[in-house]
Amino acid sequence: MTKHQTILRAVVIGLVVIVATVIADGVLSRMDLSWLAWVLDVGVILLLTIGVWGMFGASSPLFGGVVDGSRIRRQVVALTFDDGPSPDTTPKILDTLKADGARATFFVLGKHAELYPELVERIVREGHELGNHGYDHGILAFAGPAQVHRQLHRTERLLKQSGAPPVRVFRAPHGFRSPFVSRTAGRLGYATCAWSAGVFDTAKPGVDVIVKRSVKALKPGAILLLHDADGWGNDDRSQTAEALPAILEAARAESYEFVTMSEIAALDPPKPISWRRLAIVATVVVVLAAIGLARVDRGEVTAIFDTLRSLSIPLLILSLIANFISVAFKAVIWKASLDSVPGVKAPYRAVVPAIFVGFLLNTVLIARLGEVGRMVVLRKRLAKDGQDVPLSTMTATVLMEQLVLGITLAVLLVVMVFSVDGVPDWAGRGTLILLGVVLAGVVGVAVVEGISRWRLRRGDIAEDYARTWWRSTLRTVEFHLHAVSRGAQLLRRPRLAVVSFGAGILSWVAQIVGIYLALAAFNIDSNRVAAACVVFLVSNLVGFIPLVPGNLGVFQLAVATALSQAFGITFGAAVTFAIGLQVIEVALGAGLGFVFLSLAGLSFSDVRRTISRAEEEEAESRIGPPPVVSTVRGGALRT
Repeated sequence: MTKHQTILRAVVIGLVVIVATVIADGVLSRMDLSWLAWVLDVGVILLLTIGVWGMFGASSPLFGGVVDGSRIRRQVVALTFDDGPSPDTTPKILDTLKADGARATFFVLGKHAELYPELVERIVREGHELGNHGYDHGILAFAGPAQVHRQLHRTERLLKQSGAPPVRVFRAPHGFRSPFVSRTAGRLGYATCAWSAGVFDTAKPGVDVIVKRSVKALKPGAILLLHDADGWGNDDRSQTAEALPAILEAARAESYEFVTMSEIAALDPPKPISWRRLAIVATVVVVLAAIGLARVDRGEVTAIFDTLRSLSIPLLILSLIANFISVAFKAVIWKASLDSVPGVKAPYRAVVPAIFVGFLLNTVLIARLGEVGRMVVLRKRLAKDGQDVPLSTMTATVLMEQLVLGITLAVLLVVMVFSVDGVPDWAGRGTLILLGVVLAGVVGVAVVEGISRWRLRRGDIAEDYARTWWRSTLRTVEFHLHAVSRGAQLLRRPRLAVVSFGAGILSWVAQIVGIYLALAAFNIDSNRVAAACVVFLVSNLVGFIPLVPGNLGVFQLAVATALSQAFGITFGAAVTFAIGLQVIEVALGAGLGFVFLSLAGLSFSDVRRTISRAEEEEAESRIGPPPVVSTVRGGALRT
């Protein structure tokens, strides 16, 4: 089981437990057993909190003591390398360690030891310690005793075949452990090891960053987590090898001695669970839960129970389909914007997955980084087809797509506010806010287009606008404005423009239909058409500035408040609907995004690295003189 699969399973189990608790709350409240419902709620919150801590906390002693070096006061440090050995990186690391006279611990995978027994033999021969990291990097968060035993025993047998002495230290992949992991490892003679600092070298942040993070983490008893191979594939770990000399030099300068994990374990043996600490944690959780639950109206809980009991699954499915249609029309707009750029041909099979990956990233990241993510994913996909599309061009197409969606959204909202009975007055004010934002965008495009045509008549510009800090700021603004100007080519192609604006209207209409169907599924009957329009307006207003990933909590509060105040729906039922609506959207967008991300062979760390590189590339493209206006009609830019 991979890391993502493990986390997904944990989330699903948590949601099932929460839903079951809400249902049980409703039953107990109807039986006038509110005190028992309170006890149940606190117990579930305590169980989930402690369970997550024990399972995903690498140093958590809840499921068995671990070696973490936290009580050591001597100037000793343990360098540890996970997931190896690899023929590309491990020899370089061994060469550096030998030249410095430092010792380290290598937590090896059985599948890699099986492929490269000569590297295992060299690790032992040069005085380093071997640790067991399991056979195939399978995550052990939900593993039973038999699975843990198989992982450890198979790797141990392979290490013995390579001539290694008995191995006595073990580290679980990612530090995730079920209640059986440390206990089973202990019966096999292993000490379970954690770490004090992970420097996230697998994300390949750069040699200097790896060195900086490692040096910052140096302290008595520190255990540095580094990697000399990829546990899931064949990703490059050369940055770790290149950073090692500087890490060793910095540690020597501070008089640290390098020791193995067995020596760390001797100085600071695995600690059993501190029941006093656990009691403190449990008390804090109970107090916080009690304060929160004391403010809960049990009548609202009953309303939530009634809402869930009357839920219509067929209507939910139809709502899901309507949301999919809405996303499909957004893909039509983006493709039209891409097709308006000379030399760019983006097929739907590339555009649609990129859009869903963007939804996924917007769900888990802040600041709408999903927009950047989908650009780099599509750019990478087009590069395989031999199309090297500049990031500035990709940015321009996304900006134009957003502008088309903004204009069509404004038109639709005006129609709704003045034609749908039951829409409250404040919805009109909210519409005016959106209209102001869209109008500002339209005016900006018109101004930039006029400047572009003026520059076309004027000719090239030789002055370097980045000579001073304020000119550099102007240079950055100009770069983004010219990106909009480039995207405005869509508006100069009548057929594509008509397709885009038509798709924008249909996309929003499909979203409203999806909301209407969701209201019907949750049996909310209070002027359903007007309620759908209000939810549509509120969801788009809060979506402009995502305060947290996926606007989790903010979206539910805004929608529930609007429905309860404007239509007299109980707050509990409104919250339940808001949660359900976002689940529908996340299940579609994030679910398919995760599938497409996996099919593309990418992980979150891969996309984050690509986003960082794209941002660096964009920053570099703003250095030097401003872009030169081309002779292409309309002021398109030459790169």
